[in-house]
Amino acid sequence: MSKASWWRPLWPGVANVAVVAGVLQALSGAPRLECVLPDDADERVFRLVDRGQSASPRWWLTLRARSLGTREVDLPLADAQVEQREGVLSLVSRSRNGGVAIDIRPEAAAYRLDIFVNFELEVNVWRDLSPDVEHMNTGGARTDARCQTLSSAKGLP
Repeated sequence: MSKASWWRPLWPGVANVAVVAGVLQALSGAPRLECVLPDDADERVFRLVDRGQSASPRWWLTLRARSLGTREVDLPLADAQVEQREGVLSLVSRSRNGGVAIDIRPEAAAYRLDIFVNFELEVNVWRDLSPDVEHMNTGGARTDARCQTLSSAKGLP
């Protein structure tokens, strides 16, 4: 094999890896907003994820927490109303059956984060839902959340 052609047998594998990476990125979506709560014993990290206009539902809330180990919990938000003003996102989502009520919006120096999820009600809608979604519950409105915009949401309705 000549030095100039050593890469040819590798090229199909490299192309396949690139295609798979692109598909995984499209499936996982683009994180738009990340929030943490100060003094949270479980060190929860909430992310608002945009899976794109063609996805149904488009918006998801994800959670990472110390108690979950390396797992991440996903919550689809079928009725999400998202607004973007000057690069700052806010979201309100309420499910029709009362199993989800989420309010994430900027206030003064921090964000308001009010999340309620009832697994028993929502698993009837989303059969693949993890019972761990209840780890997202904030126990009422928290007005001390620290959030940062990770990427701007283009093409918001």
